[in-house]
Amino acid sequence: MNLFFNISATQEKRKILVELVQGIAAVITIPFTVGGGMKSVEEIDNLLEVGADKEFLGAGELLFTSIDRDGTKSDFDYKLLSVIHRCTNIPLIASGFAGRISHCIDAIKKGKADAVLAASTFYFREVKLSKFKLQMHEAGILCRII
Repeated sequence: MNLFFNISATQEKRKILVELVQGIAAVITIPFTVGGGMKSVEEIDNLLEVGADKEFLGAGELLFTSIDRDGTKSDFDYKLLSVIHRCTNIPLIASGFAGRISHCIDAIKKGKADAVLAASTFYFREVKLSKFKLQMHEAGILCRII
């Protein structure tokens, strides 16, 4: 999943640029989530129509990143993820620690995360997306196979 957060849009009372979302969605082949600056169902509908798969509005999902470990690729803290999972009823995204596909699988299986974010792994082309999706699928984790 790709995430596009316009984190200051809500505070600065700016809207998400629909044209930007449309352009990004046209060139990627993975789910694309947008967040920030949305105030109405109509705005959400517009973003869905131009290619976003989901939108964050309020606390629709919880993105968990431990800043001191972000980008280290040293694996997720499965115990902490599972505690967070037990304490909330909203989807949990594990972020910032994936260095191997097995880390992502374990974040979902052991840590009970609903999704994982492994941006640098793909950005630096350490893992091919097709291989990632295939191994996630083989592990019984629902993912979009393209």
